[in-house]
Amino acid sequence: MAMKSKTTPVFQDLTRALSDPGFYPHQPSSVRVIHTHASLVVLARPFAYKIKKPVDFGFLNYATLAQRKHFLERELMLNQALAPGVYMEVKPVFWNEGKLTWQGTDPEDWILVMRCLSEDGFMHRRMLRGSIGKPEMERILALLHDYYGSTESQSSQRGTLQYLRQAMRINFRMTESCVGDLLDRPVHQALKRYARRGLLQWKGIFKDRMKDRWRWCHGDLHLEHVHLTPKKIRIYDCIEFNDGLRWIDMANDLAFLAMDLDYHGHSELARYLTRRASEMLEDDTLPVVMDFYKSYRAMVRAKVASLQVQPTAHRAEADPEQGLRATRYFQLALEYALSGKKAVVFVVMGKVASGKSTVAALLACWLGCEHLNSDCIRKEMAGVPLHERPNPAQRRRLYSKSMTRRVYQAMQQKAWAMVKDGFPVVMDATFSDSRQRASFQRMSTEKGISVRWIELHCSDVTARARLRKRATAEKQVSDAGWDQYPSLNAAYVAPESSEGFAFARVTSTSRTDLTLQRVLNALMEMQLGLTPK
Repeated sequence: MAMKSKTTPVFQDLTRALSDPGFYPHQPSSVRVIHTHASLVVLARPFAYKIKKPVDFGFLNYATLAQRKHFLERELMLNQALAPGVYMEVKPVFWNEGKLTWQGTDPEDWILVMRCLSEDGFMHRRMLRGSIGKPEMERILALLHDYYGSTESQSSQRGTLQYLRQAMRINFRMTESCVGDLLDRPVHQALKRYARRGLLQWKGIFKDRMKDRWRWCHGDLHLEHVHLTPKKIRIYDCIEFNDGLRWIDMANDLAFLAMDLDYHGHSELARYLTRRASEMLEDDTLPVVMDFYKSYRAMVRAKVASLQVQPTAHRAEADPEQGLRATRYFQLALEYALSGKKAVVFVVMGKVASGKSTVAALLACWLGCEHLNSDCIRKEMAGVPLHERPNPAQRRRLYSKSMTRRVYQAMQQKAWAMVKDGFPVVMDATFSDSRQRASFQRMSTEKGISVRWIELHCSDVTARARLRKRATAEKQVSDAGWDQYPSLNAAYVAPESSEGFAFARVTSTSRTDLTLQRVLNALMEMQLGLTPK
């Protein structure tokens, strides 16, 4: 969605004036200016000053002076519940003889005055120091438990699935411009599909939750908005600009914090938060919908980060770091859609030249995880350079039954070790023998590890074209050629439903993006408990 805004230099003039320590009555020694997508915050200790940027993103509109004053006053009022003593007053500022002052007759803009909180108390900073654990999570959950049960959070209003659906549509519409730069089209499409199918899959649960699990919530509950000291917890900067984004499911509110814990590498704490929130709120279905809400919240953060990548009329410099943040949030949203950020091994299998290595590499890239390729492991174990074609004697040793058995054992051990450490992993191998598959599935199940099987297949015409191209490629790991294709093809035993595990059979085409789209859709439907189409 295009941003509508003032294009006059007034906001730049305001920014320069607010950057001057001499503007403030208490004469701070220095000030720090922070830009967000919608506001400008000046830290002039012991106070902080906030103005709204004259922007309209559709879901948020501060375009007029009256709107900015209104929403600053709402911010002052609404944040008293979870951040008492932080928000002080809303004051006008004026231009007088070319200078910004606190007195005048015609306000230029409005400023929210707040008390500065100590830098080392913010939750994301404490995370870096390793000073956040289960006791701190208990304190936060206790505060939220009391807040969700307070009169401030109650209303005769009832939520609607339509508003949640619309909020998700806005996320995808506003991130459409990121496709091709910050994420690939198949990923964006798969995330949209997950949002639609998830709303349908759990429609009954969502409707039940609307009866007694929706509240006036914080709405923007991520790590940077939580401040802890030994005596106090303050959760500030709640949603004030859109009631539809604040009147939400409590699980949706908590999912923001759990998602941000995952983003910062603290998935164990995220799981603890979900488990304890379910217990404290006596909410049995909260864990069921948590991954769905976390994927939605990751998209919210990706959208916000993407809005700050390019310079605007209200921020002179681009911020490429925000592009990296947006991509990581897109990745995280995809992890929830495909695995729920749980211990999962994705196996991409199939005949020679089925395209499995190309797709597996893309899948691993977008999940931010390791790609275990059987051809690479085979050559590494044999001491053969990856891109060297073996001679006949080497080839017999490389592809003997005993060597193949060792390769698959090594792959499995690597995969289980990575998953045990909390990371998904993508395995890429033919898995032509049903006994190999049964053994791997059985031992994974015993270890509590989920396996998602994708079988790629293609026509002989496509396989031949790929093998011919492979024969002339300079950097090619696989050694299989068209001359081996008939024997390898004959030895391949396709998986069947009678083997006792779910798998998806996906047709691989010359269009890698289309093949990846089909694989992502199949994995997403497995995660939702549906039969892949």
